Amino acid sequence: LGPGPLAAALNDDVFASTGGQRYATLVYGELHVGTRALRLINAGHGGVHVTPDEHAPTDTAAAAGLPTGPALGLFARAAFDEQEVPLAPGSRLVLFTDGVNEALDAAGAEFGMAGVDAVLRAQRGQPAAAQA
Repeated sequence: LGPGPLAAALNDDVFASTGGQRYATLVYGELHVGTRALRLINAGHGGVHVTPDEHAPTDTAAAAGLPTGPALGLFARAAFDEQEVPLAPGSRLVLFTDGVNEALDAAGAEFGMAGVDAVLRAQRGQPAAAQA
């Protein structure tokens, strides 16, 4: 199964066993090495595709992050639209749970996507382990 049909089948199983009372987030994709494209679904997870721009002082992140569908198990029937993400040399795909961008500081301010973007910009050019 491709990413969309697989997510739909998993969704049906989770919903059938929990009655919509439990859910799981998921990103699943297939990497096509020859074309450097990732075909994926995003079921309620956070993510940003960061593309290199040789003329900009920092990388540019997709403003709204990766589009997402519902988490698995919330609805009896759900469709999951596949997206294709071109992975140019130097680009990054950063996936995270909502606990990252929804984290609160001591004053109660949310980290937000602006915080995620700031960290990604600060880590530009670093190895993946350092970025994590």
